[in-house]
Amino acid sequence: MNKEVRPGFHNSFILDRFSKDEIAILRNLSKRWYLTNSGIDIRVGASIYKYALLKPTSKYAQAFGLERELCILFSDYSNFEPRTLDAFDAARSNIAGVRVDPICRILVSRDSAIEQKLSDLFIQEPEQPVVIPFTYSDLLQDHDGLNEFNRFRKHFFSRDLFSVQGPLQRDTFFFGRTKLIQELTDRFKTKENSGLFGLRKSGKTSIIYSIKRWAKENSEIAISIDCESPSIHGLRWYELLGKIVHLYYEAKQSQIKKPEARYDAILAADRFEADMLQIYRSKKASGSLLIFDEIERISFGTGSSSHWSQESDFLFFWQSIRAFCQQNPGILNLLLAGTNPQSVELSRINSHDNPLFSFAQPIYVPCFSFDQTKEMIEALGNPMGLSFSPLVLAKIQSDFGGHPFLTRQICSHIHKLIEIERPVTVDESIYQNAYTSFLKIGAPYLGMVVDVLREQYKDEYDLLLYLAQGLTAEYQSLSTLFQINHLEGYGLVEQQQDGPILKVNSIVSYLLMAHRYQLEVSSNEQRRSEIQERSSRLENALRSTIRRTLRTVMTEAKATTSVLESIPTERRSKLIHKSYKELLQEENSPLFLLDLKEIISKEWDS
Repeated sequence: MNKEVRPGFHNSFILDRFSKDEIAILRNLSKRWYLTNSGIDIRVGASIYKYALLKPTSKYAQAFGLERELCILFSDYSNFEPRTLDAFDAARSNIAGVRVDPICRILVSRDSAIEQKLSDLFIQEPEQPVVIPFTYSDLLQDHDGLNEFNRFRKHFFSRDLFSVQGPLQRDTFFFGRTKLIQELTDRFKTKENSGLFGLRKSGKTSIIYSIKRWAKENSEIAISIDCESPSIHGLRWYELLGKIVHLYYEAKQSQIKKPEARYDAILAADRFEADMLQIYRSKKASGSLLIFDEIERISFGTGSSSHWSQESDFLFFWQSIRAFCQQNPGILNLLLAGTNPQSVELSRINSHDNPLFSFAQPIYVPCFSFDQTKEMIEALGNPMGLSFSPLVLAKIQSDFGGHPFLTRQICSHIHKLIEIERPVTVDESIYQNAYTSFLKIGAPYLGMVVDVLREQYKDEYDLLLYLAQGLTAEYQSLSTLFQINHLEGYGLVEQQQDGPILKVNSIVSYLLMAHRYQLEVSSNEQRRSEIQERSSRLENALRSTIRRTLRTVMTEAKATTSVLESIPTERRSKLIHKSYKELLQEENSPLFLLDLKEIISKEWDS
């Protein structure tokens, strides 16, 4: 926190470049902020915007975790358009090197409905940074800064910055992958093929989006193919070659006649080479990156369509691609992204040489280190009024292993549970309550991460199950070198002095819960506990079924009488004051299993 910052203007700040109202607003803000930079005019389409930079004083720094300067943008137009937000990015490009906060921005607009319009926009575009909206009149009339401060509280503390579910298409909330993206782009520059592999939701597609942004910024061509789409895996191998030609033609912006759409199986490989070379030579010679996302969907044994998973399309397609790349080096380089690198590791597929074998170097998407986890949580949590104690940060790293998606989800869950006034420090007590409930309601998220192994790589999933039970010897005796490399590459398994462990605590809990009735029971105590749990679940289900069934054939009063008549006389008098719902509620019902049996027998014919 920068507690020594005093409000006012920097000596080089030029007030005269702003309008009369904007000068009044800036003078008012200078009572609570330190204004450092008066910016330049920004043009977006036909519109012109002005901006300035503000450095937070201790009040704002402590309340919202602000350390960097904020950009305030003036939009002197009565109608807000979403493209106005592009002016923030244009402003940032003009102030490179200044520590400007990438997550928080201030927008001052003439549009009286600006707050609602931004709220509606952020529902559609959750990756947008936090934008604190004001009208000109809001800030002109707010002399003491109280409404300004409350507006910050409202828009910081109410928004859940951890909750983004899909791949990240912007850099705003993208953390911890700079080194990996640098490695992949460097490999493209040196004409090397790469494989990018990791568990579901580990960030592969977000990395691909980042690489595509890099390509656009550096005038390179990157063509991405989503193999999960039926419009891709539904194609036969020769049709997919034709699809790539057309994508390459469009990406190259070639002026030659567009190649014919139809490819046939006999001439596809030859036509592919001829068409690709013609397009390549029609413009300035430069290499292109061809990205296949979800490569399993067009791989042998795991493909989503039978011609990929069971027939020879995988072999014919990659034989054609490999032959073209080897005969015409430097035109196409590949990035194959998926869960498991099996497609580039197997030397033989269906009794034939695998054309992808050793054709692309497998690189795993690493889990976050503790420092990366801490950076992400603090960067997103501080604006939400959430700070996390060092011990809680360590627990999150241990429980979720640095998996970015799971880390975001537990922090989002904490945000939703906290009802006290913010800012607040998330301590051990808050975290433990949130973690316990997350293991139940967040089970689908945990399953989403590892269930792809159960669906497509069952042996590796079973090995995780052994480690979750502490059966290290079984894991070591049954695992192959490839499987060990995969599981360690995913960041799930770690070799320690005493042997391998499954190092993500939440995944251990998920696996044990998901397979609790299939695991080996090693003691009478465990056996009794399992019987008791199953019995309790059965009784709860029976109570619910009886409650609904009786009400479909009789009134509630008659149903209550029927239930009470099924209870032994000595207990009935103590329960006669209970309502129908209380008698048959799933939890804390006063009825025993034998009571439920008696009700079913008595009313069977009803």
